Amino acid sequence: MNTTSFKTTLILVVILLAAAGLRFYGVNWDYGYQQHPDERMLMLVACRIHLFRQMDPDFFNYGSFPVYFLRAVAQLSDALFHTEWANYDGMLFVGRVLSSLLDTLVVYLVYRLAGQLFHRPRLALSAAAFYALSFFPIQNSNFYIVDNFVNFFITFFAILFINYLQRASAARAAGMGCVFAVLLATKITPVIFLPVILPLLFWQANGPRWDFMKPAGRPLKYGVVFLLALVSVHAVLMPYAYAHFSRFWSDTMAQLQMSRDPYIFPYTLQYVGTKAYFYYLENMFFWGMGPMLSFLFLCGLAVFVWHWLNRHRRGGAASFLSLVYVLLNLYYFAVVGRTAVKFMRYMLPLYPFCAVMAAVALDWALGPIRRKNMRRIYLVVVYGALALWVALFMDIYRRPLTRVEASRWINRHIPPGTTLAVEHWDERLPLFGVEKYRFVELPFYDQPDDVRKWRSVAQKLFEAEYIIIASQKLFVPLPRVMDCGTHRVCYPRAGEYYRKLFAGELGFSKVAEFTSYPGITLGGRRFPVPDDRADESFSVYDHPRVYVFKKQDFSSAQEGYPFIEDPRPARNF
Repeated sequence: MNTTSFKTTLILVVILLAAAGLRFYGVNWDYGYQQHPDERMLMLVACRIHLFRQMDPDFFNYGSFPVYFLRAVAQLSDALFHTEWANYDGMLFVGRVLSSLLDTLVVYLVYRLAGQLFHRPRLALSAAAFYALSFFPIQNSNFYIVDNFVNFFITFFAILFINYLQRASAARAAGMGCVFAVLLATKITPVIFLPVILPLLFWQANGPRWDFMKPAGRPLKYGVVFLLALVSVHAVLMPYAYAHFSRFWSDTMAQLQMSRDPYIFPYTLQYVGTKAYFYYLENMFFWGMGPMLSFLFLCGLAVFVWHWLNRHRRGGAASFLSLVYVLLNLYYFAVVGRTAVKFMRYMLPLYPFCAVMAAVALDWALGPIRRKNMRRIYLVVVYGALALWVALFMDIYRRPLTRVEASRWINRHIPPGTTLAVEHWDERLPLFGVEKYRFVELPFYDQPDDVRKWRSVAQKLFEAEYIIIASQKLFVPLPRVMDCGTHRVCYPRAGEYYRKLFAGELGFSKVAEFTSYPGITLGGRRFPVPDDRADESFSVYDHPRVYVFKKQDFSSAQEGYPFIEDPRPARNF
C-alpha cells in the first residue's frame, strides 16, 4: 500500500469512527420510554412475529423486511448468547443499535459512490465526512424506522446501478433486482424508480468519455433477470403481501392517499397550506443539513451543471454516470417533493446525494488554491462550521428528554389523586408514576368542532386541575385551520381555545414549561437555537415542548369564551 492510499484509508477510518460515535451517542435518548410512534408500531408488529412459527405481521403500512430483520437478530442473539432481547424493550434497544450501524455504513457507501463517480479520493472523503456531519441522518439513526433502511438500500442500489451501466451483465442485473426487492419489502415509495430504471437496463455507457450510451449486450435477458430477481426475492421477504393481497393493497392505498391529502389523518394537518418543494428545502437548509452544508450542496449542483453543459469536467469517465446519478435524485425530489404530506424523513434518501454534491463544490473551490496553508484555512473554516452546527444539535442528547423532565416535575409537584387533562393523539404524561393520577382526555381533533363537542371539553376542563400538553402536535396545526371558508376540515373553536389558554384567559395559568432547543454552552451560559419553525417531526420525538397549566379560576373563562358552556347547573363557580 503506497503512502497516498494509506493516508486515504486512515482518514476514512477516522471519519467512520466519528460517524459511529455521533450516531451511537444518543441511542437511548428516551430512556426506553418508546417516544417515537412509528418505532413503537414496528416493535408491536415484531412482537407478533416468531421465526419461523408465526410469520404473519398482519400489518402492511410498511414492508415486512425491517420487522423480520429485527426479529431475526433478536432471536439469533437470544439463541447464541442467551440474551433476552426478543421482547419489546430488548428489540427497541437492538433496533436502535442496528439503525446506528446501518447509517454508519451509509457513510462508507457515500465514500464508495463518490469515488466511483468522480475518481478523486479527496472528493470521496469529503462526501463521506459531509454525510457523517449531517445532523438529520444522525437523528434518525436513533430511531428504528423504515426510512433508515430505504436510505441505505437506495445508496447501495445506486452503486450497483453505476457498476451495471459501466459493464452490463446478468449477474449485475440480478444483484440490482435483489436489492430493489429489499427496498420494496421495506417501503413502497421506491417503486417510483422503476419507470426510469427499466429503460436504462437496456443501455450501458459507451466510449472513453462516456458521452453516449449503447444498447446493452442482451437487453431483454438482463431486464428479465432483473424482474425475476425482484419478484422472487420480494415474495420471500414479504410473503403475506401475496397471501393477503387485498389487505396489502388496501393498506398501501391508504398510505398513498395520505400522501395526496393532508386532511386524511389528524397528525397530517400540520401540512395543510405548506408549499410543495419549498417546505422540504427550507427544512433541509435550516435543520437537516444546516446553512453551510446546504450552501455547499447548491454550489456543487451548480458547478456540476455548469461543467456538464460546457463539457469541461475533468475525468470524462465520470460524466455520463454522474449525470444519471444526479438526474435520478432530482427525479426523486420532483416526485416526492410535491406530496401533500411532507415529513422530513421522506427526504432522507437525498442526504447522500447532497453530501456528494457538497464535496464537488469543495473540490472545485480548492482546485485553484496552490498554497497548502490557504487550503488548510479553507478546510478549517468549512469543517469547523459543520462541526459547530452538529454540536449544537447533539447537545439535545446531553440533556434529559423534556417529557422525562416534565414527568419528574409532575411527580414532585402535583399531589397523588389529582385529575390531569391530556390531549388525545399525543403522549400521556407523566411517563412514570402514572398510576397516582386520574386522567381526562381532551378530544380536540374530533369533528365537527361545534358546541356539542365543546360542552364535553368544558366538562372535562371543569374536572381537571391541571392541563398537560406533551408536545406541539395539536396547538401548532389547529390554529392554522380555523377558517372554515378556506379549509375542508376546520377547527375554529380549537384554535381559539389555544389562543386563550396561552393568554391565561381560561382560568388556567402556565406553571411549568420544558424545552430542549439545540444550543451551545459558553462561559457557563447556554445559547439556544430555537427550532420552533422546523417541521414538527424534527422536534416532536426527541425534544418536544411540554407545558403544564394549573387551574386557578375556571369561572373567569366563561364570559370570554362563550362557546364553552357551563357544564353544571347555573350557579357561581
